[in-house]
Amino acid sequence: MKNRKPSFTAYPKDKVSIANLSSRMSNLIEDAIPDNLMGMLITAKELEKSVLFYDRWQLIVHEKYNYDIFDNRAGEVVYSEIALFSNAVKIIYYLNKKITTSSPLDKTFYELDQEYYRCWHDLGMYKKKVKEIKDNDLRELFSLRMIDSQCRLQEIKMRLSKLD
Repeated sequence: MKNRKPSFTAYPKDKVSIANLSSRMSNLIEDAIPDNLMGMLITAKELEKSVLFYDRWQLIVHEKYNYDIFDNRAGEVVYSEIALFSNAVKIIYYLNKKITTSSPLDKTFYELDQEYYRCWHDLGMYKKKVKEIKDNDLRELFSLRMIDSQCRLQEIKMRLSKLD
C-alpha cells in the first residue's frame, strides 16, 4: 500500500469569507443559466413524447395545438392546453427566468395563447357552418363572424410579436 500525502488546499480555512464564496457561487450559477431563447434551446433534451428544458421543465406534446408544461421538481402541470409551440417555449423561458427575477410574462403569454386558441377554434367552426348552411342570412352571419375571428387572430399574433 502506498503512502499518500494528505490533500490540502492552498487557502487557509480561517481566511475564507463565507459571503465571498456565496457571491462567487451565485455569479457562477447566473452565468450558467442561458440568458436568451437560443441558449435555452441548447439545454433541450428530447424524450419520447416531450422535450425537457433546463432539466426541469418538460414540454409534453399531446397533439398539434395542444401542449402542456410539466414541472419535474414540483411534480405537477404548470400550464396546460397551450395552442402555439412558440408560446410554450417562451413560457418555459420566462418560467425559468422567474427564478432570478420576477416576471409576469409567462402568464401574459399563456393568456394570449388561450385567446388565440379560442379564436382559432371559432374560425374553424364558422368555416364549417358557412359550408353546411343553406340559408343565405345565416351563411352571411357566420361569414361575418369568421372575418371577425380572422381579425382577432391577426391582432393576437401582433400582440404576441410585440412581447418578444
